[in-house]
Amino acid sequence: MNYLVAEKVSKVFSHGFFRGKTFSVLNDLSFEVALGEGLWVRGKNGSGKTTLLRTLASLSLPTKGKVFLAGINLALQPNLAQQHIAYVPAEQLGFFGRLSNRDNLKLFCTLNEEEFQPEENHTSMMIAALGLGSFLDTPFEKSSSGIRKKCLLLSALLKKPKVLLIDEIFSNIDAESREQMNHLLEAQVTKNPMALVWVAHESRQPFHFPCKELHL
Repeated sequence: MNYLVAEKVSKVFSHGFFRGKTFSVLNDLSFEVALGEGLWVRGKNGSGKTTLLRTLASLSLPTKGKVFLAGINLALQPNLAQQHIAYVPAEQLGFFGRLSNRDNLKLFCTLNEEEFQPEENHTSMMIAALGLGSFLDTPFEKSSSGIRKKCLLLSALLKKPKVLLIDEIFSNIDAESREQMNHLLEAQVTKNPMALVWVAHESRQPFHFPCKELHL
């Protein structure tokens, strides 16, 4: 069953300098992603990749078209996006620089009405898989780019989403960090089935579960 469905989605913005002028970023996009499946979004800078992820996450409504989650139109029930979709932005937003990574993760879990339990089996497995154990008490602002991105990915997975949206978190990190994140995503998408939509400029997709490609 296709869990995430986009049906003729378009996004049009007003031009900031010329009153009445508009420009289109997304044009009649349609695709389907099942649980346990991935969609690799590719395209040049400015082609609308981030806009698409924000639209799927219901952070921005489509100008035309519809996004369905398990057959339900998200425009009619936007609370479903908050419950079942996790979005990892490229800008590393959402964490407080002066707080430790542990406290940031605690705060994130509290906002999602969960409790951060690093000793719990599933959570401790993800922390170990990402190599984060010795960095939990490091302030976020003093963590490397790779550690920050791992923490953001972990916070999204702790939500136990049915749809995971990832924007460019694989850029500007070392090969080991990229491999750690890829292996964890491989396990999570297949063992705790979710639909993965990710933006990356890689030359090839790294996963073994079924993946589609969308070129913008």
